[in-house]
Amino acid sequence: MSAHAGTAPRTSASLETRLRATARSEWIKFRSLRSGPAVLLATAVILPVTAWLLCAYYRNNWATMSPASKASFDPVFISLRGIEGAQLFVGALGVITATGEYTSGEAPPRGDHREESRAEHAGETGRP
Repeated sequence: MSAHAGTAPRTSASLETRLRATARSEWIKFRSLRSGPAVLLATAVILPVTAWLLCAYYRNNWATMSPASKASFDPVFISLRGIEGAQLFVGALGVITATGEYTSGEAPPRGDHREESRAEHAGETGRP
């Protein structure tokens, strides 16, 4: 049997051990990015600030709202509208984390791996 390039040998580590190791490595990757904590903080700030602003707006304009608008008013929906903005920050955090792997050199370039794999399967390494 021959081992394929780029595949890790199977270990007898338990699922819990592998999960802990993966979570630890992802946490280190997240913490190594300078902008990661700032984006996470912005996500935590956008939720209550948006809720506060929207609720203050509706409180100040309640007297001028039509009876139909008052009847259809949903305070929970209005106060949770900040989640939409927070989702953008969480998406940006994912992009920053994923692209951080490529800019730091942690992730291999896609073209190099495929070229080596094709050459090995064909029996031609192209190396002296």
